[in-house]
Amino acid sequence: AVEMHFMTLFATSAMIETAMRQGRTAPILQQMQEALEMAATAGCSIAGLGGFLSIVSRNGTRLKGGGVGLTTGNALTIAAGVAGVQSAIARHLPGKAVRLGVVGAAGNIGSSYLRLLAASLDDLVLIGRAGSLPRLQALEATLVADAAADQRAAPCIALAETLDALRDCNVIVTATNTATPILAAENLGPGPAVIVDLSVPGDVAPDLATRRPDALIVDGGRARLPPGNACDLALFGLRPNTLFACMAETALLGLEHHHGAFALGEVRLDQIYAIAAAADRHGFVLGDTK
Repeated sequence: AVEMHFMTLFATSAMIETAMRQGRTAPILQQMQEALEMAATAGCSIAGLGGFLSIVSRNGTRLKGGGVGLTTGNALTIAAGVAGVQSAIARHLPGKAVRLGVVGAAGNIGSSYLRLLAASLDDLVLIGRAGSLPRLQALEATLVADAAADQRAAPCIALAETLDALRDCNVIVTATNTATPILAAENLGPGPAVIVDLSVPGDVAPDLATRRPDALIVDGGRARLPPGNACDLALFGLRPNTLFACMAETALLGLEHHHGAFALGEVRLDQIYAIAAAADRHGFVLGDTK
């Protein structure tokens, strides 16, 4: 069993986004450091980063654990997102050719997500913000190298810096660091479509589901508790017995008696496989789109 403590900062996602753009993140990082010290005093062994806290701390690398193991939650977020999109495609697009568009492809979560899915989906659109083309090209080279190492054909890859490229995609994954929704009905092409939103706060406009009933929208970065366990985190906008993947990753590391840091900096594929295996061992459900 694990005991979880939730610690909050006096900063919203929008405030953190503004601070990052202005280069004034020191007060937020100081709050985070103080929260880690409080966690250590409370006897916690593992601390996870929720929402924008991983982003503002450069995936935890700007923090000192102070006796508490630290993780970003990104590894299980990716594992849950991969399971979610695979389940959603099977349910909503059976037998159809898939063209996958990933918004935020050059980021820590988006790039690792693509490396995992490229083995089974061979038509990819990598989308980043203006000015991200060099990073997208580097990711393209990594995906081609992965295919060569696995002795399989390289996927068909297109690069874009605007959401217009999504109109040709019937599967869309968003993994951005924006505090307000960016994906609207106007960005979609003809349906049906699958949308997996890995971002917290979410990237999907609130009215998209109503305006595009042919689109299946999945909150990808979630994990359902094992049978016989219960929680109600409706305050966070979660369904009963459901955790954000960053929360679940922290809990799983506690259940595994993990000591020290886990997924800090650029998340590695072996970390994703390891935390997904731990979720399976302990009965957590990933990719539940119901």
